[in-house]
This record gives sequence, C-alpha cells and structure tokens, in this order.
Amino acid sequence: MGIGMLREQAAGLTRDQRNAFFAAWLGWAMDAFDYFLLVFVISDVAEDFDTTKTKVAVATTLTLAARPVGAAIFGYWADKVGRRTPLLVCVLFYSTVEFSTGFSTSLTMLIALRCLYGVGMGGEWGLGASLAMEKIPVEKRGFFSGVLQQGYPVGYMFAAIAFFIVTPIAGWRGLYSSARCRHCSRSGSACASRSPRSGRPPRSASARRRSASARSSCSRASCGASSISCCSWPPSTS
Repeated sequence: MGIGMLREQAAGLTRDQRNAFFAAWLGWAMDAFDYFLLVFVISDVAEDFDTTKTKVAVATTLTLAARPVGAAIFGYWADKVGRRTPLLVCVLFYSTVEFSTGFSTSLTMLIALRCLYGVGMGGEWGLGASLAMEKIPVEKRGFFSGVLQQGYPVGYMFAAIAFFIVTPIAGWRGLYSSARCRHCSRSGSACASRSPRSGRPPRSASARRRSASARSSCSRASCGASSISCCSWPPSTS
C-alpha cells in the first residue's frame, strides 16, 4: 500500500470521518504498544521480583484472555448510550491501569493489573473499530479496515523503539510512564471524534453552538481526567 493509494482513498472524507478513523487507529496502535512492552522486559521483571520468566509470561496470557470480557462489557454499554462516552472511559481506564503497572510491588499485583488491562484492550478495539467503520463510507470500508489493522504492527514498532531508548535510562518501570504520556495524546484524539447516541434526535443549532464553544475552551495540553471531562460536554440527556 503506497502513500498515493492512501491519499486517493482519503479524498472526500470529512474532518469528522478522518478524526474518528485516526482515533481508532491510534488507539489500536497504543494497545499493541502497551501489550508488547511487557514482552520486551520479561527478563527484567523476573529478575526484579526474583521469579522465573515463565511465571511473568502468565501476565501476557491473562491480558489476551481478558479481552473478550472487555469487549462484552464496553460493547453492551456502547449499544445503550452510544460510542463516545464508553470509548473515553475505556481509554481512561486502561491508561490508568497501564501507568499503575510501573508501580507494581509484587508479581501478583503485576499479573492482576495486566489482566485488568486486557479488559480495557478488548473494549477499545471493539468500540474503536465500530466507530471508525460507522463513519467511513460503505464503498471505502474494505480498504480502511485493512489500514486500521496496521495500527497493531506500528504499535509493536513503537514498543521496540521505546524499549531501546527508555529502558537503559529508566528501567522497565520507566517504560510505563512513557506509555501514559502516549495515552494523553490518545485521549485528545478520541475527543476529536464524535459519535451520535443511538436514538437521540439531532441537537438544535443553539445547542451545537454551545457545544462548540465549550470544546474550544478545553485545553488539550492537560492529561487524564481533565481532557475527558471537557470532551464529554454537553452532558447526555435522555
């Protein structure tokens, strides 16, 4: 796939469609980034906790095993209230779990956190892929569904780069701080995409103006909960 083909397929997409797709693609890339961090530092973690690499590797298995649970939980919620709020909550949830991994005090704590991360990982893929494909025109969904999957190997590449740069300086725990910084930018991208709530009537022009004004005052430079709360404006109403 060349850059020319990508530009040709992207021609005609609206800003909302591009933002939704990029948010989903970046979320999937960051999922892979976070997952493979542990794969690269299994030996370091085993040495830190005075255990075997085999026992540490259980965490990677439980991460994958928990993905269907997250997909079911967040998918059911999204069917009830729309994609946007569950997606933002999912990103905040798994980025917090990811950051906490660097403060693990025992192997048991690390395995539990990685299992919880799998719940968020499964939720993000289901919500992100659904949102992206709902936004992309039908005739272009085949191409963009393939591009969306490419976020995974890109995330793997980012993890490898982070491992070689960050680990010699800050150790394996420092890797999870760098992951947290990436999630802050991911939250901002998710905020840029809007998904209408199922069954909700279109908002009036005045409501849209108030929403645009509130979003313009939201500082995207801040991380975590502040960006989530800003981007959740206006509050959902039945």
